[in-house]
Amino acid sequence: EGLVWTGGEAGDMAAVGRYSLAYMFFSWLAWPVWVPISVFFLEPERRKPLFLGFTVMGAILGAGLYVPYFAHQDWLTVTFLPNAISYGGIEAFDFIVSRDFTYIVYVTAVILPLLIASKREVKIFGVLVALVFATTAAFFSYAYVSVFCFGGALMSLYLVGMIFWVAKQEVSKAVDGATAAHA
Repeated sequence: EGLVWTGGEAGDMAAVGRYSLAYMFFSWLAWPVWVPISVFFLEPERRKPLFLGFTVMGAILGAGLYVPYFAHQDWLTVTFLPNAISYGGIEAFDFIVSRDFTYIVYVTAVILPLLIASKREVKIFGVLVALVFATTAAFFSYAYVSVFCFGGALMSLYLVGMIFWVAKQEVSKAVDGATAAHA
């Protein structure tokens, strides 16, 4: 999104269009697919079909939100606000269901897999993402895509910490196991 900002500041609307399309790839398509498929790989075999279902749902939704922009470049509108960017315009699902329903499906695909994951660390991440979503909906609805994704970037700090913490725990277990075996 930083490139969208710099393109806008330079008055280069072609760059704004390209970078906005790239940004929307992550917000509309990558998040609703990446989140549930990531949880899928962390879950035990018996729970994998549930998370595969979330992944398929996210992929259908994400493709339906993102792919039409290639045929209808004017559907995506970008408005620069004082401290945020508002992405708007027409979405393909607007012709079928209410936008609120579309966003409920999006939140379900992105947040619910995290909240129902079997691993505690993933559930904590889900709670953090849900809090970011709630804060965005309550206070920043005028720029929800931008603000929610910014919050998602902040939540990545938790993920980095969690990855290092889990790795440290596994190393400690391995060392303790090797020490016990030699004793």
